[in-house]
Amino acid sequence: MSIRRLAIHTVLILAGLAIILWPRVENKIDPAKAASARAATERFLAMVDGDQFADSWNMSAALIRDKIPQEKWAGKLKLFRVQYGKMLERKEKEIRYSTEASGNNKGEFITLIFTADYERRKGAEETVTVMLEDDGNWRVGGFFVE
Repeated sequence: MSIRRLAIHTVLILAGLAIILWPRVENKIDPAKAASARAATERFLAMVDGDQFADSWNMSAALIRDKIPQEKWAGKLKLFRVQYGKMLERKEKEIRYSTEASGNNKGEFITLIFTADYERRKGAEETVTVMLEDDGNWRVGGFFVE
């Protein structure tokens, strides 16, 4: 094989690897950001677990506070508590980083997925998305339980 042909093959292989690996490298989570996002998530979940629903709304992202009135937020969480019961155990399952969220929102987002056991619902999947706001703090932009 000629040197030129070897060089072309090498470039093609490297280009292929870059195409495959770049998305994984690009969305790698900075450990400091992950720790801050996780701490914000844990504070939020502690409030929800403690039935401090209004306080959990107060610490949510402006995106949430602008779209959902505090009373509606608290009402939905109270209904959730009635249906599922008290939190028994929660384990982190996955953490993901993104620069886009639904609704064409741009920014920095970290999604934490947990497996959770409640009194009346074992093996629920909780998804909490936190977003980095302009003041440098991570705040909850979404909370879903399936």
